[in-house]
Amino acid sequence: MIASAHGGGERQLTVRKLPNFFRHVAWSPEGKTIVCSAGSFVPSYTTYLVEVALESGREKQIGTQSWTFMGQLAWIVDGSALILGASEQESGSFDAQQLWYVSYPEGEARRVTNDLNNYTGVSLTSDSNRLVTVQSETSANVWIVPNGDANRATRTTTGAGKIDGRDGLASTPDGKIVYA
Repeated sequence: MIASAHGGGERQLTVRKLPNFFRHVAWSPEGKTIVCSAGSFVPSYTTYLVEVALESGREKQIGTQSWTFMGQLAWIVDGSALILGASEQESGSFDAQQLWYVSYPEGEARRVTNDLNNYTGVSLTSDSNRLVTVQSETSANVWIVPNGDANRATRTTTGAGKIDGRDGLASTPDGKIVYA
């Protein structure tokens, strides 16, 4: 739905029916299009950038890059690119959002960040020279608790930013622990 800033002129721009969807939106700097994350739940959760023309409601995919999840996005002031937070499909089950720069209209995507942190939300200054985001870190460790006695618990892995055991663990017949 789009409307004037005062609430009038409301109209439906475009529609997607489940399992397809739209998420975060951003007006283009010239105000003639909206770019948003779009995607489908089938056959798996996938998102990509879509441009929607305000006059016609026509959708056009920007580039060929897809992600397992895409968060908030923001335009560079001159309209030459977008900055967004997204998780890559190849990154496994610990899909931390990284910041991405996507050229417009070509749609060439490159990572701005490349670490184990998670970046949520993005906002640019009016001249696009600075951005703000929320950086968070997930950590997980493996603990051994003999006979369920928490007083004797010992941590077997340590370190900030580690996700030891987050994706599963098992014990071997000889009492060793295997974790992912």
